[in-house]
Amino acid sequence: MLSREREYINKPDNVLHGFSEGLRSGFTGVASGLSGVYRKPMIGAREGGVKGFVRGGAQGLGGAVLKPVSGALDLVAKTTAGAHSMVNYEKAPG
Repeated sequence: MLSREREYINKPDNVLHGFSEGLRSGFTGVASGLSGVYRKPMIGAREGGVKGFVRGGAQGLGGAVLKPVSGALDLVAKTTAGAHSMVNYEKAPG
């Protein structure tokens, strides 16, 4: 499957569908960010000791901030994509 086809298949077909997909993505981002706060340091400690724990802690805190922001941006993007797919564009002659 071509990437262009995949984009078309996953594109929301109306505002409500886009909003619901965006909400799901937002909640997933928040959950992933919060779980990373405690998971990343533990994984880092297991793999690299104290240094790994500190590195994992930094990654977990970064994810706790960035993943919810990404989810919020995805909410806006998917809602507008749904609105865009509802609008029927016609080309002007010539």
